[in-house]
Amino acid sequence: MRRFAVHTFALMLAALVAYRLRAVAPFPDARVGRPNSGPATSADRPRVEELPPALETPSVAGVGTEDPPLDPDRDPPGHTESAPPPAPLRFLLVTQNADGSWGELDEHFEGARYSRHSATALALLAFLGHDVTHLSKETLIVEGSVKCPGEAVKSGLKWMRENPCDGGAFDTAITALAWGSFYGRTESKLFRPFVDQGYARLWELQDEAGSWGAEPRTSLWAAAALAVADLCKLEVPESAKSRATAWFARRFEADPSSPQDAAAAVMLARTRDEAGEARAIEALRAWLPSPSRPDAGFWFLGTLAIQRLDPWDGPLAAPWRNGADEALAGSRDFDSLRSRNGTGTASVVKVALGQMILDEVWSSNRFLREAVGK
Repeated sequence: MRRFAVHTFALMLAALVAYRLRAVAPFPDARVGRPNSGPATSADRPRVEELPPALETPSVAGVGTEDPPLDPDRDPPGHTESAPPPAPLRFLLVTQNADGSWGELDEHFEGARYSRHSATALALLAFLGHDVTHLSKETLIVEGSVKCPGEAVKSGLKWMRENPCDGGAFDTAITALAWGSFYGRTESKLFRPFVDQGYARLWELQDEAGSWGAEPRTSLWAAAALAVADLCKLEVPESAKSRATAWFARRFEADPSSPQDAAAAVMLARTRDEAGEARAIEALRAWLPSPSRPDAGFWFLGTLAIQRLDPWDGPLAAPWRNGADEALAGSRDFDSLRSRNGTGTASVVKVALGQMILDEVWSSNRFLREAVGK
């Protein structure tokens, strides 16, 4: 039996820094036709540094401090601006809370209830997907103020460290996914205690049947986190993975048209046969991203599943990418994002997921781009 390539989604993950990785490693013959997919060079790999013991965030403009007014025609001393990041990341830079988190009260978005923990985790994953980590030093001017994406990420990680998620399975799965992704992307030993803490709680919340509650959406996020843990070579209880795999397999067998169960089956399977490839492709093709059927959370997770099955320009990946482009067309304009969204939890989740999807479908997420080896 052919095994999936082993290394990581962390995006989503410890010899990973030597490769460009995909949160969910593709089948060996799916790694063709993808742009910028050559072997990584030393320039591609970030210099691995550890954060200070308390994830301290220096006092810099735009990170937990009052932004000073700037002359829009003149950069302040020491300001080194690079090409501006995409509009969604600029939106996240100006909507981050002073304490480093994102979001406010718990809010529903597309049928799921998100908290400040899950909103912050998704915002951090959006930056990571664009290759921004706590080590990034570039700055830019947004709305007249200097912003440093790397410091925003560092501040967000500091908040996550000081406010461990003690919520339900949904928030736990997303925050575990974020910690695992940053650990795999940077190999910083400082992250490991929080990775272990997050995943330990995730295993505790799994029920005997193998799911994380009655809502399949929650278990789908947990499946992504489990795939990241597996690819990161974290210690995953064999019973946790086998029960989850069996739970989704039973659901997919009972309803082969379910795109959520198809995506999970693909992410957790070891071979194409085990994933039910033909049925999975059919189920996913029937649920292409569309403005008339918004479901950004599933679009992101479905994209990860498709990357295991199909070449970048394949018969499933291409229409999926085109659908996502159409559905997320408004995400490319910063002024439009600012006028249509507030600073609340649902707005942060919507914008972060949009960026994560676009990074994935256009392969600009270096960490999730290629899995090397078998």
